[in-house]
Amino acid sequence: MRTVDAVADAALQRGCRWWVAPALYKKLLRLRDGSGARLVQFVDGKPFLVGSPVELVSVAPAVNAAGNKVLAFGCGDAYLVAVRAEISLVVSDAAKFDYYIRQFRAVARVRCEMMDPSWFSTLKLSAA
Repeated sequence: MRTVDAVADAALQRGCRWWVAPALYKKLLRLRDGSGARLVQFVDGKPFLVGSPVELVSVAPAVNAAGNKVLAFGCGDAYLVAVRAEISLVVSDAAKFDYYIRQFRAVARVRCEMMDPSWFSTLKLSAA
C-alpha cells in the first residue's frame, strides 16, 4: 500500500493501474495474502491488484531479485508521447524491368517526456 500512497492524489482520480512485466506477472498470480486469498483478483476476466487494474508491459523490469523494482503504479496520462504533425515519406526510384518494386520509408518525429513524476511510484523488493 505504500506504493499506492506515494502517488499524487490527482493521479488517483484519473484511473491508476499497476504495470508489471509478463515474467513477474506469472509469479504475482501465485501470491496469497495472510487469509489465503489470492492477491490478484479477476473482474470480468481482467486482473486487479489492490483494487486497480494490472497492465502487462514488456519493457518493465523482469528480474525477481532482492533490491529490484518489480512493479510500478500510477497514471499513464503523466507520460507524454507527442507526435509531430509532419511525416516525411521517401519513395525509391529503383524500378527494375523484369519486376516492379518500390521501397517506401516514412520518418516521424516523436517526443516522449514524463510530465509529472509524482503520478508514478515503484514497488521495490527488500534488500535482504
